[in-house]
Amino acid sequence: MDRNRINYAIDGLTALAALNLVFTGFLIELVMPPGSGHERLTLLGMDRHDWGRIHFWTALACVGLVLIHVCLHWRWICTMSCRIATGKTGHAPSARARHAAGTIAVVLIVGLIAGLLALAQANLVRAPRGDAAREGRPERRLEAPRRGSIEDRHERPRRRRAPRTE
Repeated sequence: MDRNRINYAIDGLTALAALNLVFTGFLIELVMPPGSGHERLTLLGMDRHDWGRIHFWTALACVGLVLIHVCLHWRWICTMSCRIATGKTGHAPSARARHAAGTIAVVLIVGLIAGLLALAQANLVRAPRGDAAREGRPERRLEAPRRGSIEDRHERPRRRRAPRTE
């Protein structure tokens, strides 16, 4: 297969995955909104959570296809990043400058995504339930159980020490 046919196939699959993401996203949000599980709403024999799984796996497939697309167009990405960074459009940049600019662009994008995920994790809170919700008490931050905490003790069975022999 030549390069153009591979690009066409990857771009077509990416477009189909993106359309599937849009379809399942609208389906999950508008047709089967949160709380619709109590009414046992199904479409094609699948409930909201089943469609959510399809949405998740389609998103992963879409990310994989976009990564393949980026690999196939790496030279163009590097050239354009270098031209944008230097402001020169008339000449072809050197291979070293191209690769440096492309690598910097990818590192910045990955850093931005990692930073946003870290920010989301840091601001994750647990919604109040029961009395706390009725009394309007503030929400509590989710934290990983500390070593030796109550949650940790309940998960591990305690070991008994052997009696000392002197």
